[in-house]
Amino acid sequence: MKELEDVSNILVIGQFENTPKRRNETSPDLVIDIRLAVGILLYCYRGGTKKQRHSNKRIFLYNTNNLKMIAYRKEKIDNAICFFATEHQKKSGKPLTQTYLYKYLAFLDFLSVEKMGIPALDLEYRAMPWGPVPHKLYNERKSLKTDLYEFIDMGNEIFVIRPKAHADLIYFSEFERDIMNQLISRYATHYGRANEISEDSHKKIRAYDKTYKIRKNGIINYILTFNSNPYLKPRENRTQAEDAYVIYDSLKQARKCTREK
Repeated sequence: MKELEDVSNILVIGQFENTPKRRNETSPDLVIDIRLAVGILLYCYRGGTKKQRHSNKRIFLYNTNNLKMIAYRKEKIDNAICFFATEHQKKSGKPLTQTYLYKYLAFLDFLSVEKMGIPALDLEYRAMPWGPVPHKLYNERKSLKTDLYEFIDMGNEIFVIRPKAHADLIYFSEFERDIMNQLISRYATHYGRANEISEDSHKKIRAYDKTYKIRKNGIINYILTFNSNPYLKPRENRTQAEDAYVIYDSLKQARKCTREK
């Protein structure tokens, strides 16, 4: 039972809900669901009779149907790409290339984890030689097209992103919008070069640097953003960002745990 007690000490279970509202700031609200908490804690604990474990599974699966790790995640990803494609071209006078895009997205995700504990988009990145790369976008780039943007193949493995509509920033918190605007101000310049933002991603995204040194092209774990593992710290010694990350990551792992059973 000690494992269950350890989990219950660090896990605040709920639903991160970032429902778009027409107001100046949209921030995630943590909606606590006690039934979901009990379901996760009991279901992930392997003790009890077969009948009890089956009951725990039903409790968890029933309550997890409406659980969203990142609310409106697809809309956020699409609108982030559209925003960067539009604003980069507007400010620099040049179309957004895939190298710039991947670094903009990586900075948005990893800075969000560093400051708030939760990635803005929760994309999965690989530690490639030229910096963190969201590998699913990269693998789909030759045919990637939505109502908001499309990837254009210029030949010689050069891709640019063409915006097709106006990005709707209602899906983002004020903090996230600030990061996005700061990235454009910093890197979208007439004289800017893609290798500048790539080099900065090597230096400033700690999780990339740690991963690349150990395993080139490996999947980057967001937890490496922190100086030390927040799971190993007493809760009272964690920063607000570390505590938020543990909650978020525990939820994510709990959902993964149910799929594997």
